[in-house]
Amino acid sequence: MTLEQKTGQFFFPAVFINDTEENIQETERLIKEHNIGGLTFFHSRASAATNYEKPIIKVTSDLKKGFPDDPRQKINFSEESTKKIEFNDDSYQRLKELVIRFQKCATTPLLMSIDAEWGLAMRVEKTPQYPYAITLGALPESEINLVYEVGKQIGLDLKSAGIHYNLAPLADINNNPNNPVIGYRSFGQNKEKVARFAIEYLRGMNGF
Repeated sequence: MTLEQKTGQFFFPAVFINDTEENIQETERLIKEHNIGGLTFFHSRASAATNYEKPIIKVTSDLKKGFPDDPRQKINFSEESTKKIEFNDDSYQRLKELVIRFQKCATTPLLMSIDAEWGLAMRVEKTPQYPYAITLGALPESEINLVYEVGKQIGLDLKSAGIHYNLAPLADINNNPNNPVIGYRSFGQNKEKVARFAIEYLRGMNGF
């Protein structure tokens, strides 16, 4: 590889399962021209904006109260944050088709990733949803094998869709009431238990 091609391998742009043909072709151009390393799938542009921009709006609102001159209050939010998320029962099939399509135009095989903390259902309709981390964290440690099984099933689901890399589990400790974004995505408040459950989840995803 040239230095430019090697540099491209560090980049993993977001792509959207439910997107326009124009944007899909633009992703193909990035793959062909810049030899990017992989892609991270989201449901749609509206869903990504909902996940990312609305919390910032809240933070910005809080900043205005205590820091009226803070430059972050001047953020201009895109129209995506106000768009309604449109659900598509064919999202799973579309995901698989896009994975194949993008791989076909890549000189270097792409590393495909997605957020699937409780399964593909986190991003894709009509797919299996598994218990949230906080639910698994309520299990006694004598039943930690169930965490392994959840990780294993999620891994199998991702593999069937052509996804290599799950951006999960969260190993955050849910001990800060001022940081509610973690909440049910964490295995709990005990750092040792969180660590053990996160490792078991990872073992399950790699155990087939």
